[in-house]
Amino acid sequence: MLMQFACGGDLNQKAELQKKLKKGLIPENQVLDWITQIALGLYYLHEKNIIHCDIKLENIFLTYFNDVKIGDFGIGFFINPFTKC
Repeated sequence: MLMQFACGGDLNQKAELQKKLKKGLIPENQVLDWITQIALGLYYLHEKNIIHCDIKLENIFLTYFNDVKIGDFGIGFFINPFTKC
């Protein structure tokens, strides 16, 4: 297990702060960057046969540089690639 400090908080906190400060919408290019990073992170996990099972704003963390980190794998699990579903 690897722990990393995400000083940017989570996406839910970022959205609530944006709403509270009445700054309007989060810029589209920032949202697209986050979505791309999330998709690449999930792709990586699925390539490693890991399913997260609890993707939500509170489980997507941000670093100081707005890099996305997927966290809270409390109900995630490994898939045995040799078993048929």
